[in-house]
Amino acid sequence: MTRRIAKTLSAALIAGALLSGCGGGGDQTFSTPTYPFSFDYPAGWTLSRGANFTYGSNDTAVRSVSAALKEPYDQVTITQYKLKKTLPAGTNGYQPEVDRIVARLTKQAGGSAGDAKVVKYGGQPGYQYVVEYPGGKGVTLQNKLTFLFKGQHEFQINCQSSAANRKALNEGCDQILDSLKFN
Repeated sequence: MTRRIAKTLSAALIAGALLSGCGGGGDQTFSTPTYPFSFDYPAGWTLSRGANFTYGSNDTAVRSVSAALKEPYDQVTITQYKLKKTLPAGTNGYQPEVDRIVARLTKQAGGSAGDAKVVKYGGQPGYQYVVEYPGGKGVTLQNKLTFLFKGQHEFQINCQSSAANRKALNEGCDQILDSLKFN
């Protein structure tokens, strides 16, 4: 009897381990050796590398990845940029410069931006802004725009949503930000 219980318990543990590897909670993970970060995102979202959508100039972009709830408006894009100089570990970028960039882009888009909030995700410091602007066809878009700094790189995480999908997109954005890890 004890042996049968042990076998049943072993089988249950093995099945549990196998199911947990399948994302029993419905989550998916983005992780690859060619990108210096990984994150979890909701099941059912579409992942694409080298996403065309970035908030700002693409001149120094090294790579980007997008997890989309519903394209073209409702998606989270992470873009890695190379900085001109290396920041010491744990050092935040220069906020007045980031403020100027956000103000310029917001003005170009005919929108508005909230004040910067100091944040830390994946152990890296940064700033976060909420930006709203007209997206065309009567759609108002909201972006939770996060800038993180690590060494010689800046990472922009753009959580863009339409009003129709804002709640689901913001939940997915929070999941991505909270699970973000840097290699």
